[in-house]
Amino acid sequence: MEPLGQLISHLTSFWMGLGILLIFLEVVTPLFGFILIGGSALLAGAGAAYGFSLGIQLAIFVVCLILSLALVRPRILAKINATHHIQERTEALIGKSGRVSEVIDPTSGGLGRVIIDGEDWAALSGEKISIDQEIKVKGSDGIILKVEKL
Repeated sequence: MEPLGQLISHLTSFWMGLGILLIFLEVVTPLFGFILIGGSALLAGAGAAYGFSLGIQLAIFVVCLILSLALVRPRILAKINATHHIQERTEALIGKSGRVSEVIDPTSGGLGRVIIDGEDWAALSGEKISIDQEIKVKGSDGIILKVEKL
């Protein structure tokens, strides 16, 4: 094989191998973005297969990468976030009533415990609430409920 043909073959193999590796990383990691880099590498590999110079291959890679990161990624993430919003368990409790099972005292850290729908939750309040008093959930901070007396 002539030297130019070998170079084209090696560059094509490099780009295609890089693209496949990055797409594989997309599958095995919880991140999103490797597929865009891998797709850009595959397009640069197609340029190498057609015999484009290394400069043009790099230009194809960079332009495709910038366009995919700027235009494609935000749209995909917006669609994923809009259609797969899962309500947190604590969000579903906002507005519900329950009873205090462990005193909530803001002067000693503010954390106590409440029972809502038969489940025990950590809770905090800006006021002291005694055991067996009824409360209402006003919000949450992660898995800690923000409550007030009823």
